[in-house]
Amino acid sequence: MKLTVPWEELVLMMPLVRGQQTLSRIEKNIRELENELRALKMQKSGFCIKDIINDTDKMLLYTSFPPDVFQVLVNMVNRMSPFNYYSGWTVSCFTIEDQHLMTLMKLRLNCKDLDMAVRFNTSRGTVSNIINTFICV
Repeated sequence: MKLTVPWEELVLMMPLVRGQQTLSRIEKNIRELENELRALKMQKSGFCIKDIINDTDKMLLYTSFPPDVFQVLVNMVNRMSPFNYYSGWTVSCFTIEDQHLMTLMKLRLNCKDLDMAVRFNTSRGTVSNIINTFICV
C-alpha cells in the first residue's frame, strides 16, 4: 500500500522546508564566524602608544620624551594633517599617535624596518611609508 501526501499539505510544508534550509545556513555562518573570531582573538596585536603612554620610563626608553611632551608633539603634527604620504598611498590602519611613536622609535632605537613591522604587526612597506613621511614633515 502506497502512502501519499495530499498536494495541499505539500504546499503548506514548503515554507517550513525553506525555513529549515535557511536556518541551517544561518547556523553554519554562525559557526564559521565564531571560528574566525576565535582565530582573531588568538592573533597577537601590534605595539601601540596605548601600551606605553602611562609609563614614563617606557616612553623615555622608546621615544626619549615623557608622555606630556609626546602629546604636545602629536598635537603639533596633527595641525599639519592631512599628510601627503611618501609612497603616495594613505596609511589608515594606524593613528597619528602610533605613526609618531613609530617614527620616534626609529630615530631613538635605530630599529630596522622589518623589526618595526613585526613590533607593530604590519608590513615593511607601511613602516617605510610612515617613517619617510614623518621625517619629511
